[in-house]
Amino acid sequence: MADGSQAHLVMSHLNAHKLHGKCFCITLSKHQSVQLPREGQEDQGLTKDYGSSPLHRFKKPGSKNFQNIFPPSATLHLSNIPPSVSEDDLKSLFSSNGGVVKGFKFFQKDRKMALIQMGSVEEAVQALIELHNHDLGENHHLRVSFSKSTI
Repeated sequence: MADGSQAHLVMSHLNAHKLHGKCFCITLSKHQSVQLPREGQEDQGLTKDYGSSPLHRFKKPGSKNFQNIFPPSATLHLSNIPPSVSEDDLKSLFSSNGGVVKGFKFFQKDRKMALIQMGSVEEAVQALIELHNHDLGENHHLRVSFSKSTI
């Protein structure tokens, strides 16, 4: 994380939540920084820097995205939806990984965004992991985040 407050936010939101039937256990490291592998040195997949990823929504200081960081919930906020994608398309996509879609609602003023309610928080976590940045065509990649709203 960029700073201690972000690390504490991650801990408070994700600690003890389930994924694949097992609970996350998140604690602060005794290390102050992460030692990335040297150029050309194999990292064995244990270390990854996401700082320059185009999927990193929280890298701009002062961004309004910081106001939209919520703990895991069964309801997900979807955005960047192209006009050609229907409610049924999205329900099918979110149920294709074994999850149960309990509710769906496009935003009234902006059909580029919607809320989708999964059968459980664990299903929503799994769906976010699998479907954030999913290619919906027309140069639109789905953005998925946890929502404070319910359907």
